[in-house]
Amino acid sequence: MSAADSYDNEPHAVARHVIDYKRGIATCEEKIARHLLGQANIRAELLDRETTFNARNFLMKILMGIPFLIRTNTLNEGLQAHSNEIQREEQRKVEHYKQVVLNVGRYCMLRDPEVEDAIGGYESEHRKLLDLYHSILSVYNAGKEARSALETAKSSLSSAQTMEVLDMATSNKGISMMSTMSNSSASSDVKSASELMSKFNKEAVEHARVAAHFTETFSTELIDLTMDFAFGGIMDFVGSVFALSALSSASSDVEKAIKSLNPVLLTIESHLREVKDSKDIHEASMLHFKNQHRLKAIPILARHDIEVDEAYINKLTALYPA
Repeated sequence: MSAADSYDNEPHAVARHVIDYKRGIATCEEKIARHLLGQANIRAELLDRETTFNARNFLMKILMGIPFLIRTNTLNEGLQAHSNEIQREEQRKVEHYKQVVLNVGRYCMLRDPEVEDAIGGYESEHRKLLDLYHSILSVYNAGKEARSALETAKSSLSSAQTMEVLDMATSNKGISMMSTMSNSSASSDVKSASELMSKFNKEAVEHARVAAHFTETFSTELIDLTMDFAFGGIMDFVGSVFALSALSSASSDVEKAIKSLNPVLLTIESHLREVKDSKDIHEASMLHFKNQHRLKAIPILARHDIEVDEAYINKLTALYPA
């Protein structure tokens, strides 16, 4: 069977994927050939330069030694650059091969209505799980950022309180200046913590919206895990933390925030593991199902001189074509 007849007898989608693959491979091979030629030219120059240099007398070797070494180093760098490009092109060939298998495998899945429906169900559920996972991950990361900022603010406030006490006990201008700087730093850190707490609350509200679609799959606790956790207004002192009483109040509020946040983060972390486990199980099941139907691509690709075996397909980990 000629190549033209082979393409004519395959559906347009398959023929297009095969043509794209072979065009991609040809482009890679052309680039590899150019780099191999470049390497051959460099090796020839290296050999010629080494032969010429070795034929020089002792004095000329001393005079020409440094230029010889510099040029040799430059040529070797050129050799390595060509090697790197060849490796990249070889990797592109591997990717082209994988993509044609995935694309034709996708065609094999979707041409069967029952399999297409099953794939649609798998992928719809997968998208929801991904949305939920990334949503709760964002909440968790925002919570960790907020906790870190609170710990920093706690430390800054402690230092500011110490300096304020020293300032009250002495008339040293240096201590007074250091106290002012410490208070300013504490105020800045508390402001940063307050902003990150606000970000955390916003992420929690958005997560509740996403999680609302999963009431049948996950517990109600997962949906409501952050709704009882609010920190609005506890840091109204931000911007002017100079009085010792204000520092003490701020320190107390920050300590309360940390104590409230820690158990919430533990709950979020637990649910994050729960969602990730569910996502991983679903992905494993979907991958197994898809790989079973990707096997149908083997005889189709063979008709176009693209050899694929079952072992290769069973090792595929891609859930979707790129």
